[in-house]
Amino acid sequence: MELSGQFYWFESLRLGGRKAISFVLRNDNLLRDEVFDCAIVDGSGQTQPQIRRQLVLKPRQEFKFDYDTCDWDWCPGDYFAILGAKDKVKERWDCNPSVYAPGECPQCHGTHKCPQCGGNGFINDFSSHTVSSCMACHGTGCCQQCYIPTRQNSNGFSQQNTQQPNPQASKQRQIASLQRQIDDLQRKIEKTEFDIRMMQIRGTDLSSKHVYFSMLQLKSQYERQLINLQYQLQQLELIQ
Repeated sequence: MELSGQFYWFESLRLGGRKAISFVLRNDNLLRDEVFDCAIVDGSGQTQPQIRRQLVLKPRQEFKFDYDTCDWDWCPGDYFAILGAKDKVKERWDCNPSVYAPGECPQCHGTHKCPQCGGNGFINDFSSHTVSSCMACHGTGCCQQCYIPTRQNSNGFSQQNTQQPNPQASKQRQIASLQRQIDDLQRKIEKTEFDIRMMQIRGTDLSSKHVYFSMLQLKSQYERQLINLQYQLQQLELIQ
C-alpha cells in the first residue's frame, strides 16, 4: 500500500478563519488505485472515532480530513489509522504539532491572548468610530501564533497508556465549560445591547451610522456564537 500522510495548519472556513489542523492522505502510486478502511481516533478517548469503509484513492489523488471536510477538529494526540483485518491498525499518523514552551511565543509571550485585540475578539477603531471583529484572531481572542486546539478535560496528548477519564465527570466538566462560555457571551450581548440603546437615545445612531452598524454586526456575531454553544450544550446534555 503506497499511501502517505501529513498534518498541516490551515484557516478553517467553517470556523470563521480560525487556525485549525488538516490531515492529507495521498496515493503515491502511479497507476494503481488504493482501496482501504480508515479511522480518525481521539487520543483522549472522549469522542467516538470516525470510521470509513472502502474508500478509493486514485493514483496521485489525495483526501483531506479536517473540520471543513469531515467535521473533525484535530487535537494533539489524535491519530489517523489505516485499518486491516478485524479493524487492526496497519498504519497510523499521529497529530503532534510543535508547541511553544511557556512564555516563548514571540507574539503573546505566554498569555495566549491575541496581541492585536488583547483577547477581546474585537477592535475599537476610534479614528473611524467603528467596532469590528479582530482579523488577527477572527474573533476568538486567542493568539494564533501559539494556538493549539484542545478538547475539554484533555491534556493535549494521547492517553492510550494512562487510565481513561471518568466519562460522567468529563461530561460535567464539558458542560461547566460550555456554560461559562455561554454566560460570558450573554454578558457581551447585554453590554452591546445597552450601548446600542444609548446610541438610539442620544441620536448618535444617525450621526454615527458606521459605529451603529458595527455594533449591530458585533451583536449579531455574538448571537451566532451563542446559538452554536447552546446547541453544543443541548447535544451534550442528551448524552446518557
